Amino acid sequence: MQARGETLAPGIIFDSDIGRDIDTVAALSMLHALGRGRLIGVGVHYSSLDAAAFCDAVARFYGIGGGLPIGVPEDGPKLPDVPMLKAPLAMKNEEGQPLLRHVIRSITDTADPTVVFRNALLSQQDKQGFAVLAAPATNFARTLQLYRAREVVTSKVRLLIMAAGSFSGSAADPRIRADIASARKLLTEWPSPVVAVGIEAGEAVPFPARSIETDFASMPNHPLIAAYRASRAGQSPEPAGFSSQAVLAALYAANPGAPYFTMSAPGTIDVSDDGRTRFKESSNGNHRYLIVDPAHKESITKAFIALATTRPATGRGGPQK
Repeated sequence: MQARGETLAPGIIFDSDIGRDIDTVAALSMLHALGRGRLIGVGVHYSSLDAAAFCDAVARFYGIGGGLPIGVPEDGPKLPDVPMLKAPLAMKNEEGQPLLRHVIRSITDTADPTVVFRNALLSQQDKQGFAVLAAPATNFARTLQLYRAREVVTSKVRLLIMAAGSFSGSAADPRIRADIASARKLLTEWPSPVVAVGIEAGEAVPFPARSIETDFASMPNHPLIAAYRASRAGQSPEPAGFSSQAVLAALYAANPGAPYFTMSAPGTIDVSDDGRTRFKESSNGNHRYLIVDPAHKESITKAFIALATTRPATGRGGPQK
């Protein structure tokens, strides 16, 4: 039981385009590895029961049970059959039972993402919560339009960390380009400070592929292993790693004061008509973006592997009831 006046560990809401890239699966695993009660609400960008079921299965693998609300928009983009979701959900034991248990069978087993986020943040102390975005900005932008949700976000959220954007002059990030209007709305109206993790940061410190097969081996049936293998099936040669854009966002939420993180000066992030993000330095700006210092690359890699491979709460892998 929480003692009077006790400060709770920050709760995190996580909105993701799970099923698009493997980095969101790794990020979801990392946030669960922080322990029970840290991840307080999960949203899915797509109208996909597979994506929602996978999120539920990962929560149960980490011993969260049925306590984690999962939001799915009924009018969201459709997601075709994706091997990285289908394969883990289809895994069976010798008795033919699913290795990764979930209870999501229809849209009624989920909720609207905006309601999930608002209600989850109500459980937080003032300026205690974190919002992590690894998806187009649609759900978070809509959350600001929900009745009294803006007040909740203003009072409860300390920081928004978004795995989106590009700050090296490269092409537009697909997550921004997928919903430019919502990205603009979010960056203009979100009341808390914003830290963006751009494409270039994720590419500068990739998640090593060998870690999936070696560092996770002690946790049987880990959903990240199954998702990664399915996503890479038929590819030869196997890539050395994958972009850690969402992984870095999750790691920053877990430990924003870590010495291996380097931030830009404060400023504002604008979105052009083609989805490119432009950063304008300003002393009174509320936005920053993550910079990967080559001198800290090894420390960052070790940190996100260490967090991602933290064992589930029960001390063993496998589906939890």
